[in-house]
Amino acid sequence: MHKSLRHIRKLLRVLRPRIEVGGLDITNGGAVFVSFHPETYALKKGSIAFPPGTVEGGIIKDKKAFIASLQKLAQTVGFKKGKQIPVVVSISDEHVYTQTFTLPRMKRKEFKEAVGLNMQSVSPIDFKDVHADWEDIGEKEETGEREILASFIEKKYVDPLSEALETAGFLVLAIEQRASSITRVLSQQEKAFHQQTPYFLVSVHIDGISFSILRNGRVYFNRFTPWKDVIDNEKRTVSFDAFKGLIQREINQLSNFFFSRFHKELGGIYVVSHTFQKEIVETLSQATSFPVRRPVLKGGTFPDVWLSSLGCALRGLLPRSKDTKISIASEGTEEQFFHSQVISFITLWRTILITISFILLASFFIGHLFLVSFKDTIQADVSGAFSNSQVISEYLGLKEEAQNFNTAIDEARVVKQQQQAWHPMIQAVFDNAGSQVLVERVHFQSPSQPVIVTARTTEEQYALEFKNKLAAVEGIGNVSLPLSAFNRNDAVTINFQMTFEVQ
Repeated sequence: MHKSLRHIRKLLRVLRPRIEVGGLDITNGGAVFVSFHPETYALKKGSIAFPPGTVEGGIIKDKKAFIASLQKLAQTVGFKKGKQIPVVVSISDEHVYTQTFTLPRMKRKEFKEAVGLNMQSVSPIDFKDVHADWEDIGEKEETGEREILASFIEKKYVDPLSEALETAGFLVLAIEQRASSITRVLSQQEKAFHQQTPYFLVSVHIDGISFSILRNGRVYFNRFTPWKDVIDNEKRTVSFDAFKGLIQREINQLSNFFFSRFHKELGGIYVVSHTFQKEIVETLSQATSFPVRRPVLKGGTFPDVWLSSLGCALRGLLPRSKDTKISIASEGTEEQFFHSQVISFITLWRTILITISFILLASFFIGHLFLVSFKDTIQADVSGAFSNSQVISEYLGLKEEAQNFNTAIDEARVVKQQQQAWHPMIQAVFDNAGSQVLVERVHFQSPSQPVIVTARTTEEQYALEFKNKLAAVEGIGNVSLPLSAFNRNDAVTINFQMTFEVQ
């Protein structure tokens, strides 16, 4: 039974295969790709650096170089040319605006309408110029109201990116800020991470420094500082003192903000950095009383540069129908993915039908060849046999015997058809004689001659009654009992003869 179920599941996976969705992290310096096989969870990863000036401040400056780099990345990680690669994309926190607001309990339809109105009111710029999405992050303990997390980004940062990714062969399913991608890795894979404990996340990337408050395993608040705000304009470098001061200042401000809102202390600070990891940990340890940690994942070590794309790949493992996380991609990506799924499904079944048709055609062709060969063999055997005089003589003899046998059968059938059923007539004679008439003989001369019945009785009246009974029997006619047929045998018995015809 269990083996049968396993075979059925395998068949369903073939007929309705799960799609491999990768995670793609886009920075000013390059792109990093990670994906898991949907069945075996085999890891696939790769990275590529953009030529200088390709992407600056989250905006694509050299579209041609950007597309060429991503196409090369796709080939590097093993995707065939021309194949669309579904991806969840992680981008810099720099241009993403995050805001929370609360709503009272209400009906589903009214709730969505209220969320839409609030999204428009809290949008940092004109709502028609942004891509926005929201997520219900739970109930507020003090009031019982629903707390909504909303994200906004200007269309000019997303639409050109989506268009370039599509040209490069990537199908964008969702776009999220980098802090959310990293938080997903911490929430699902970090050994010491607890969902109910609030944390700080300090993320240092080539684009800048991101400071986030994590609550219930999500990004609750985020603030980003680009390197241009820290760089020494004269030396064109970032001094460590300025870097250290920025971290201390941001941590103090976020701590005060969090404590004033929730009256709770943070459980610690997670540091994710491409460089200066040791120095950042030491600086934070000296500047705050919170425990400072580096991510230690359950599956083993993973370089920080890969964490964003890893978080996107983890989101890609979710069935599309259950992915309700925030996406700041342009509208229509879900419909585009649905259309690609439909095309993939049609292509799969088209291949199956073509294969089955080819197999049937091949079977018919092989059967035709076999029958033609068999016919030729039989014809050759017959031709060879009839070229032998002895065989021909035996055949003619057998044919004559068969004809004689068939003639005899036909004659026997004719004789059988001409025969009359005499037994019912004889039985009728004896049945109708009664106890007063003794039938001595029934003489059937021929089908054309009357039947002669010889009998005896004690009274002529009994003979007449016998005659009348026979005359009433179906199939008997012209019953004759003349007076001359009576002959007294002695004082007691009378002999008589009676005739009738079988009709």
